[in-house]
Amino acid sequence: MENKADYEVWYWRNVEDGNEDDNKLIGHATGLQQCEDNARAYAEAIGDEFTGRSYVCSLMDDGKRMENHRNMIGQPG
Repeated sequence: MENKADYEVWYWRNVEDGNEDDNKLIGHATGLQQCEDNARAYAEAIGDEFTGRSYVCSLMDDGKRMENHRNMIGQPG
């Protein structure tokens, strides 16, 4: 299911600063891996250091945000 699920991709620039105004919708993705890949590419494009907290994938259902996720596959525990 996760690879077919539709997500909004949100990126929080300078996440360590804690300013939620820096949280920005950067696109859409199908599946959590594509969501993370899009966030990593965006970080590189803007010269920001990517961390596991830099992005969130908002699961979409019929145009509504349902819940937030991150890709935890391959992430250190």
